[in-house]
Parts: sequence; C-alpha cells; structure tokens
Amino acid sequence: MVAVEITIKGGFGVSAVIKNTGTTDLTNIDWTIALDGKLIFVGKANSGTIAALAAGDSVTIKDFVIGFGKTGIAVTAGTASASASGTALLFFVIGVA
Repeated sequence: MVAVEITIKGGFGVSAVIKNTGTTDLTNIDWTIALDGKLIFVGKANSGTIAALAAGDSVTIKDFVIGFGKTGIAVTAGTASASASGTALLFFVIGVA
C-alpha cells in the first residue's frame, strides 16, 4: 500500500515532513510548497523531487520565505496533500496550524 503523510511546520521559513507510512519503497516523488499570502515577497512556491523514500522513512523539505502577514500554505507530495495557515514575519512563519 502506498501512503504518504505530510506534516507542515513553521519557523525559519516553511518546512514539511514527508513520511512514507506504507509498506512499499517510493521513488521519484514530486513535491510542491505554495504560499498564497499577498505580502509574500520570496518563497511563494518551491518544488522538487524526492529520489527515494523507503517504507517508514521520512524526509524534510523546506521553503525559504520573506514576507509579512497571514498566508495559506499548501504542500503536495505525490498524490498526497496537506494545507495549513500561518503568519509571515520577515524570515519566520509563525502560528502554523
């Protein structure tokens, strides 16, 4: 079974932990992080590919952000997706929930 779990975190920018909760090793997992705040100057979108993710393992992906104010955060990894909201204060994203 293929199962991916995404946990979004704030702090210095935005990060997301992508965990393979299935029983099969995964390869070539495309991911994106997108922020929709009106005052996000750097880091509105970032994407990449996770080359390999073994069953039970996790990897952290990051997006450097510069901005102010409330923002929505959307993360996809393969067919899985998660969303959260937070507040950008220059380089930091706080109150992610």
